[in-house]
Amino acid sequence: MEGMWLAAVIMIFPTMAMLVATSFRYYGLLRSLAVAAVVAVVTCIVTLVVSAFAFATALSGSVTGVVLAVVLFGGPALSVAIVGLLALRIVAAEQTADQEHKHVR
Repeated sequence: MEGMWLAAVIMIFPTMAMLVATSFRYYGLLRSLAVAAVVAVVTCIVTLVVSAFAFATALSGSVTGVVLAVVLFGGPALSVAIVGLLALRIVAAEQTADQEHKHVR
């Protein structure tokens, strides 16, 4: 179990740093940290589930290597794209609501 925490840290922190760096100008610091944390955690969970599935199917010998490669690399990439686009819609809606409140005052 100790290795799981180290693996999570190795995967989550670089991912969060890249996501914060690329979304800082659009979201601001606090929102980009929140979005990066959510995207990174969801992606790490998806990666864990997909890798467990790939490991189990590789042991059974029921799936070819190409299919496993597509699932291993495509699953986390697809989750980043989906969660990122979802965050873009949700956070953008919050930003416009915040801007409307500033104009009212």
